[in-house]
Amino acid sequence: MALSGVVFALLFVVGWLTTGGVTPHYDAPDQDWTNWASDNQWNGRISAFLMLLAGFVFLYFIGAIRPRRLRWRRDRHGGNGDGVGHARRRE
Repeated sequence: MALSGVVFALLFVVGWLTTGGVTPHYDAPDQDWTNWASDNQWNGRISAFLMLLAGFVFLYFIGAIRPRRLRWRRDRHGGNGDGVGHARRRE
């Protein structure tokens, strides 16, 4: 389970860093933007694929951590772990 969290973080960071680097200034001519887009076409595709994989790994991580979280809440607060718990009397 912890490994899936690490894999998610790595995929997310690498996907974020491969998005395309330094972009032209916002008021640069259209030709500069066109050149930048064509030069970074594969970087964008790789970045999108890595982010997609990171999303799937994140879903697995959340699915793996949920039962442990519910078990922890049940043990700590009583009840069935859904957040309702049992009413406790104040003494």
